[in-house]
Amino acid sequence: MTQKNQSLVSHTVERLLYILTEEQAFQPGERLPNEVKLASSLNVGRSTLREAIALLKEKGILESKKGSGTYLIDMNANRTTTIDAEKGTYKLRDIMELRLQLEPGAIALAVQRGDDAEIERIVETGEELCALIAESENRIECEQSFHRQIIEATKNELFENMIPMISCSIEDAITSKRSIGKLATDTAMDVMTMVETFRQKDALAAHHAMEIHLHHIVDALNLNCGKYKLY
Repeated sequence: MTQKNQSLVSHTVERLLYILTEEQAFQPGERLPNEVKLASSLNVGRSTLREAIALLKEKGILESKKGSGTYLIDMNANRTTTIDAEKGTYKLRDIMELRLQLEPGAIALAVQRGDDAEIERIVETGEELCALIAESENRIECEQSFHRQIIEATKNELFENMIPMISCSIEDAITSKRSIGKLATDTAMDVMTMVETFRQKDALAAHHAMEIHLHHIVDALNLNCGKYKLY
C-alpha cells in the first residue's frame, strides 16, 4: 500500500469512528449501509472502505456476518478484550482490576514523595491533557504521560513495572469504545481533580480521585470488574 493510500485509509477510519462514536448514527447491533452507499457517502473508493472496515473489525468495533453485511458490535455487551503489553497478552478487565487495586495507592505516594519539579510536570501535563480533550484532539500520548509521571513520582520500581500495561489500557479505552465522548468528558473532570490534589498535596483526596477516575473507565467500557464502589 502506498503512503497516499495509507493516509486515505487512516482518514476513512477516523471518519467512520466519528460517525459511530460521536454522531452515534447507528445503534449497537445495527447493520451499516451496503458497501456502495457507504463508500459514496464517504466519497472514497470501495477498496479504501474495505481496508478501513477491516481495521475497525480488528479493533472490535465492527463485525461482518456472512451473507448479511457489516454490523456495529454491541459495545455494551459484557465481553473480554485482550491487549498486547510488554511481556504478554492480558485481558483488559484484568489490567483494570489491577489498576483499581494499586493505582489509587500509587497516586497517594506520588503526592507524598514527588519533588517540586515532578509535581510541576504532572500539573502541566494534566492541564495539557484537559486542553486536548476540550479541543477534541488526540490525547493518547498525553494521557499516557500523565499516568507515567504519577507512577514515576512514587519512586517505587515495582509500581514502574505497571507502566506498559497502563499505557496499553489507556490507548484501548480511548480508541475502542462507543462511549468515547462521555469518557473524555469524565476524564477531563477527573484529571483536573487529580491536578488539584497535587497542588494541595492532599494524598487522601488524590487516592479518592484516582479511584473515581478508574471506575469511570470501567463503567464506560462495561467491564466485568468487581462491583464495589467507594464513592
